Amino acid sequence: MFLGRFWRKLRISLKLGLTLGALSLLIFIVAGLGDITLRRVITRNTEVINTNFEIERLVLEMVNHLQAARESEFAFYLFYPEIGYDQAYDLYALDVLEELDEAIVFSEQLSNVIEGTVSQQEQESVVNLFLSLAGQYEIAYRMTLVHIETLVDLEVQLNGARTNLGLYTNTQLILGDMYENIVEFQQTYFRTKDQEAMQAAISEADKLADTAPIFFGSTDNARDQIVLEGIQRGVETYRQLALQVVALNSRVSTQIGRVDLQASSIAPASEQLLRFAREQTQLAQAQTRRTQRFTTLALLAASIASLGLVVLIGRVLNASISRNLQVLSQAVSSVRAGNLTARVSIAAEDEIGVLASGFNNMASQLHHLVGNLEDRVAERTSELVEASEEIKRLNDRLQEENVRMESELDISSKIQRMVLPTRHEMSQIDNLEIASYMTPVTEVGGDYYDVLQHDGKVKIGIGDVTGHGLESGVLSLMVQTAVRTLTTTQQDNPVQFMTALNRTIYDNLERMDIDKSLTLSIVDYEACMDHGVSHGEVCLSGQHEYFIVVRNSGEVEVHDTIDLGFPIGLEADISTFVDELRVPLHSGDGVVLYTDGITEAEDVEGKQYGLERLCALLSRTWYEPASDVCQHVVDDVYSYIGNAQVYDDFTLVVMKQR
Repeated sequence: MFLGRFWRKLRISLKLGLTLGALSLLIFIVAGLGDITLRRVITRNTEVINTNFEIERLVLEMVNHLQAARESEFAFYLFYPEIGYDQAYDLYALDVLEELDEAIVFSEQLSNVIEGTVSQQEQESVVNLFLSLAGQYEIAYRMTLVHIETLVDLEVQLNGARTNLGLYTNTQLILGDMYENIVEFQQTYFRTKDQEAMQAAISEADKLADTAPIFFGSTDNARDQIVLEGIQRGVETYRQLALQVVALNSRVSTQIGRVDLQASSIAPASEQLLRFAREQTQLAQAQTRRTQRFTTLALLAASIASLGLVVLIGRVLNASISRNLQVLSQAVSSVRAGNLTARVSIAAEDEIGVLASGFNNMASQLHHLVGNLEDRVAERTSELVEASEEIKRLNDRLQEENVRMESELDISSKIQRMVLPTRHEMSQIDNLEIASYMTPVTEVGGDYYDVLQHDGKVKIGIGDVTGHGLESGVLSLMVQTAVRTLTTTQQDNPVQFMTALNRTIYDNLERMDIDKSLTLSIVDYEACMDHGVSHGEVCLSGQHEYFIVVRNSGEVEVHDTIDLGFPIGLEADISTFVDELRVPLHSGDGVVLYTDGITEAEDVEGKQYGLERLCALLSRTWYEPASDVCQHVVDDVYSYIGNAQVYDDFTLVVMKQR
């Protein structure tokens, strides 16, 4: 009874704390027992595992150093005939000896690790065997190096004897051929170590000694006698050295075989050490796993007991808490149904009692808020109506501004089209057939072109203003006006013409505070007669796109304008940049001017139309009238673009000499 009353007065958090404390105590006891068991096993097996891991590490170190020694040994045998004994010794032989010393050091460390361990006496005997084999391998390898060094010295002497012999044979063609055979057989031997090649070299030397008297023994000339004696003495020296080289090379091959045999006998000993160490490690690890399984079973039993305790305490908590929770749940359902006056009466002092008090306060506040909600909704509705009327007024003003802007742009576009050259004007120009096309990407474009005729001369201008819209259109109109004005003043010098035009545009842009410029080319055409045949000449100045000249045969010439001028409006004075290009035109020849809106037009995949395609089309269609050529280009560009978006204005002028 006392315990029941005491339990009901406790707060829920304290009840849970006591339950978790009891559960933690039980788990702690079981974990402590498992820990004691594990420590006992781990203490017994740690030394065994660590020792065997160290043995395995040292064995692997020995094997790695021996493998490195073998690789350097093979490299020494492979390269010393090519790079010389001394360099091969420094590069490879010293590495072999250093790796062997390292392997022996690790072997001695391994012997110290397992010394005195009764269960590892077999390992100790294998280590001693490994030390013995490694020492024998080192001795055999050092002996091989001595033989190779001696062999290299003999080969040097053999080369010297052969060279001396060559000094006596260079006066006779037959003897020289025999000497060359000796050189070839000797080099074959050095490359392949084939004893038959060296025997062939000795036989060729003997043949040389037998043939020499034919050339030097039939006279009493003292010089011939000296040469003959030198040949015979040289052949004998060469024979003796060659036989020594063959014999010593055979001994080197035998010694290398012994080194290989010593090295191959080391591998089984190292494999036996590794196998034994891994077996001991596996046994210790297996014992540790058995102990871990025992501990796991003990913890599982403790968990089952803890679960039973939790179930028992849960039933007790449910009896003391569920009734108050049910009352609180019914009150929540009433509020959800619309009864905002619902309240709960719970006398408990635990967390549920605090929750009931909070519910009552929340219900009171909710009742108050709902009562004032209609007034607040009406206030918000009035504010929204006012905001809607303000938005409508702003929208009406925006529409009026759009209409005004569209009207201004339409007027600007009409003005821009009005100042373009008409077909009638261009048809009145003698000796020339001119066709043009221009379309802006917006209402007001940034491209400019004009065709002017004054005092029998024709001036054609084409340009591209940066950007689009009203400002670009105004700039193109300023350029058109300036070009026409300078033309009527009979300003024929290209440098002065472009300089004055640039200064006018630059000053206007500064006044208007507009960050714009344009590329501009001016083409001056003048007709002339040569022996009764009409032809003409064009003079090009200014920096713009490529200048295309098409001959009557369809041949296309492309001229870069980068060095003929400078963008208009960027600098106050461009006189130092302006230059001219003169091109003669005969009947059927012509020029094509364009803006980058044509060559940089993109298809649906983003690929540009390009200058190459434009030139190919002009070459194919040039036999047709200028108007047809112009239309072919326009049709081809729109066909290439397809459904892709057009991003830039494009302008085209085609001019042909009649």
